[in-house]
Amino acid sequence: MKKNRFVPPVLVLIFFLSSSVSSALPSEVPAKGGVNAVAPRNDTDSRHIFSGEDGTQREQHDADPLDAAGRGAASVNGFAFDFYKELIRGKDGYNVLFSPLSISLGFGMFHLGCDAQGKEILNDIFHYGPQSHDDISNLTRSLKKSSKKGNVFEPANMLWASDKVKIPYWYLNISNKYYRQGMKRLDFTDAPQAVSIINDWIEKNTRGQIKDSIDGNDLPVPTDFVLTNTIYFLGRWASPFDPSFTSKGEFFNDTSQSRMFRKKKKPTMLFPLPESDDADPNALPPMELDMMYQKGEFLYLERENFQAVRLDYESDSSMVVLLPGELDGISALEAEMDHASFKKILSEMEPLEILLYMPKFTYNVNYKDIMDRLDALSGPLPVVKSIRFLGVFSLGAVLHQANITVDESGTEAAAGTVVVGGISSSGSHPPIFSADHPFLYFIIDNKTAAIMFMGRFTAKNQ
Repeated sequence: MKKNRFVPPVLVLIFFLSSSVSSALPSEVPAKGGVNAVAPRNDTDSRHIFSGEDGTQREQHDADPLDAAGRGAASVNGFAFDFYKELIRGKDGYNVLFSPLSISLGFGMFHLGCDAQGKEILNDIFHYGPQSHDDISNLTRSLKKSSKKGNVFEPANMLWASDKVKIPYWYLNISNKYYRQGMKRLDFTDAPQAVSIINDWIEKNTRGQIKDSIDGNDLPVPTDFVLTNTIYFLGRWASPFDPSFTSKGEFFNDTSQSRMFRKKKKPTMLFPLPESDDADPNALPPMELDMMYQKGEFLYLERENFQAVRLDYESDSSMVVLLPGELDGISALEAEMDHASFKKILSEMEPLEILLYMPKFTYNVNYKDIMDRLDALSGPLPVVKSIRFLGVFSLGAVLHQANITVDESGTEAAAGTVVVGGISSSGSHPPIFSADHPFLYFIIDNKTAAIMFMGRFTAKNQ
């Protein structure tokens, strides 16, 4: 049997920090000399060294790193739902994918170099608290420790600085302590070479999954800094799908299709609906997707307007899928979801044997309007653009890119094939979770519930 190609999801978050000012800053690292960064921290060390702008340092020991990771997860998840509702604005009916963790990590590095006013703006947007850098640092270490049996969580951070500017020691020290951020010099006046070097780094840290991420047009003139963050995630199902059960199935993603069944039980391949008297004569036929299937015990929850299922990976992470009860119910479900309601869903799920049907899919997204979306979260004025980095550098642009592939082996989503066998004629059967219409999905850490990836699948790419 041919083995399915396994393509894990990857995310890239890039900050372009541009300024016409190249004045010296206190406690600097000279502009020349290649890579400048302090030695990486030991991931098992719970001690953190805080460096202020005056160069002074103090130590803090975490009483419980898991509690700190939980606070970091709450910060990431609070931002996740705020940003998701802003991100889907104007994108009705299309696939959505982003990593709230990746964006939080990238802006965490940026936050370290901001003044008090800039920090206050970012605190409101990202739900940062007094110890957020420490909390997110503990969260990422916890996620890395949970990787096992071929399951991988790999974050990477890098500061690219023009060879014409000088970097404060205090910033390199503290950013490395929290984010293990390195620093490399680039000549941004030679845009093609600078772009090639950054793209090579991105490709290497995403194991070849993202290539040619940026081009010369993405670099403002002049460019003094670029902050990059990547996340590579590979998750193999604890209970994989049998490829021999995968077959073509219907997927309803058009509102006219949905109106045909609005007042009826949603269709499944096991229990097909009769022809509807109120069918829209102009309705498009449903899409045909590769659907996967398995019968098994999963954490499951069913409410009047949605079903929820948790699919575990072999590591301490999982995918949670929220399926609206109505074929066209995705918008209503999105409007109801926030951090508190998601946390409640996770706490109420219980083990239950179900019949699970999920589509195989692959898609990618590339957002170049992240800064505008963040400004929309901060209020009526474009305050994010006004934030200064290290006192003099302005934020030029923010890009966020992601791709995802779902198959029988695992990764960030599940898919199911339709099988008629295994159902008794008595009418008593396990609940059916048939993802044959748009749904929400979350890749989470089981210990802290941190949302690493969040998306909406509609089978429509914008």
